[in-house]
Amino acid sequence: MQYIFIFFSIFALLNCKTEFTQDSITININIGSTSRYIGSSEPKFGLDKVYTDGNDFFDASDIEEETKFSLSITGNNTNTYPINCRLWKNEEKKIDVFCDFEGEFKASGKFLINDAVNITYNSTKNVTINFNIESLELKRIEGKLPFLYANTQIKDVKESDSKINLEFNINSYNNEKLFIYHDYTVAPIENCKKENKILKCEVSKEKLDAIAKKNNEFEVCFLNEYLGFEDFEFVEHIKINYPDTKKEDIHFNFVKILNPDVEKNYFVNIETNIINLPILKTSFFRLRLSQDHTTDCLFIKHEKSKPLYLSCSADFTGNFTIERIEGFNAKEIHYKYNFFADPQDFNGTIESTEPLNSAVLNVYPETLDFTKKDSFEIYINTQMNTLINNIRLNPDGEDLKCDDIAGYKKCTVNKSHFKDKKTGYYLIHHKNNVEKYTTNYETFGINVILPGGDSGNAGEISKYSFSLFALFCLLVL
Repeated sequence: MQYIFIFFSIFALLNCKTEFTQDSITININIGSTSRYIGSSEPKFGLDKVYTDGNDFFDASDIEEETKFSLSITGNNTNTYPINCRLWKNEEKKIDVFCDFEGEFKASGKFLINDAVNITYNSTKNVTINFNIESLELKRIEGKLPFLYANTQIKDVKESDSKINLEFNINSYNNEKLFIYHDYTVAPIENCKKENKILKCEVSKEKLDAIAKKNNEFEVCFLNEYLGFEDFEFVEHIKINYPDTKKEDIHFNFVKILNPDVEKNYFVNIETNIINLPILKTSFFRLRLSQDHTTDCLFIKHEKSKPLYLSCSADFTGNFTIERIEGFNAKEIHYKYNFFADPQDFNGTIESTEPLNSAVLNVYPETLDFTKKDSFEIYINTQMNTLINNIRLNPDGEDLKCDDIAGYKKCTVNKSHFKDKKTGYYLIHHKNNVEKYTTNYETFGINVILPGGDSGNAGEISKYSFSLFALFCLLVL
């Protein structure tokens, strides 16, 4: 491992050579090949970590205003674009380059950039930037793309808090839906407001409580019609820490296997005898199948009247019979609870068949209000969208019409899909390898509001529509 580190350190030095004095600096940006998605309207792109300002030549407070420069770039499709750029310095003293196009971006292309730019910084310091980029591939996406950037944000929350406040620098923001996520578990970023060049947003602590460990490190992503759920390259991690509190021990037994016919790499869900818990989803933990095999699992709790479920990954093919469950514990997977499986006899058989299926990672939006409109689009993020098909929310309805776009499925949900049903929360269902529709218990559902208002037992209730990736595990004989 140390040799790999040394190699990449040398590689970085060769690619970003810098000449420095107190009054002048030369930054050489040497990039062989890189690619970026870019919007057709108000197009922008960034180049990350082109230089480390260890000598503090630049001041983070004025670098953006004092390092502006312009140049033109020409792609292999012969389109030439004038661009306006500037530098940004993050908390780790890394220098990034942000560039805005002056007009529309017409077509995807590869750009060879060999230019030298001279800037006077703070009226007295000379800055030379030498671009030597062999291939900058810019991939055109119709419309606008958001461009946010921010340093690491550390939040120490209290139990009395109702929300966590976040801030981002705006290069471009068009009211896209934002999320924080870790381990394929997401929570929505809400109530975003622009204040000058700052975007101020909130995360509901109630929703965060459902998925949080004691110490959490989240990334930030946005939802796009063509890209699905896409990360912000220049937004650093959000670290959210919970206070030290005495955790509650949850001792449980297993009741039954909910979906014994499962596709390889998909989820088996096992019902427990625990009811009296709030809505939650834990982080992954490793569970031993046998002496030579372990796999990943999580716990999930839907509405208050429903049991706690264990969801695990079926990474095998064939039959597996459980006759005895040995005790185990999982203590660091939720900020509030420790989980203890009591030893018990348990009879159950699981059959895993090929072809394999894809995990559902998350779903948006969280509410479909059919008192306001007759049709909605839902976005189902997956590991591989072509593997999972025949999707329903109402198990008694017809399959939803879905398109495969990027890494997700975009499905149309009409009010007629819920004919003779009542307002409630509905989980995703899909057809498995034995031609039966199975419920995705490992994923939170969608709140469906229907004309008439009466709620019923139409589905598992959850306040959250962010869906979670889970892997299957079989318990020790």
